[in-house]
Amino acid sequence: MFVPEETLEEYKIDKPSKVFIMSGSKTSKGFSILSNELLHKYNSHILRVIKKDQTLYNQEVDEYILRDKGRIFSWVFLDNDNYISLSPKQIKEFQIQPEGYLLSIRSSNVAFVNIEVGPIVERAKKATNIQIFE
Repeated sequence: MFVPEETLEEYKIDKPSKVFIMSGSKTSKGFSILSNELLHKYNSHILRVIKKDQTLYNQEVDEYILRDKGRIFSWVFLDNDNYISLSPKQIKEFQIQPEGYLLSIRSSNVAFVNIEVGPIVERAKKATNIQIFE
C-alpha cells in the first residue's frame, strides 16, 4: 500500500520506519496506521495498550499480533518509497481483501485509517476527485 508524502508529513512519520497498525471498526474494517511520534506526544491511551506488550512495543518480531479488547495490533515496515506491506498472516488477521482498495482518511491526532467498506467508502465511490494510488 502506498502512503502519500503529505500524509507522512501530517502524521510526522519518518521513512524508512516501523509503524504500528490497529484494526478498524467492524463497520469499515481496514486498519489505522499510528504515528509513533504522535502517540508519545499526546500520551495516547493506545500507546498504553501497546506498551503493555513489550514484544509489540519493541517491534522485534515480524508479523506479531496482539489482541486487546476487540482490537488487533501489529506493526509493519514503511520503506523509502512510501510503501507498507502486510504479510499474509496480517491480511488474514485484519480481514483485508488483497484484491480490494482501501480508502485512506484522517482519523485522529495520532492515526489515519485505511478503510475497506461502509458508508464512508460508498460516498467516496461516488466522488470524482479522489486520487487513486496503486
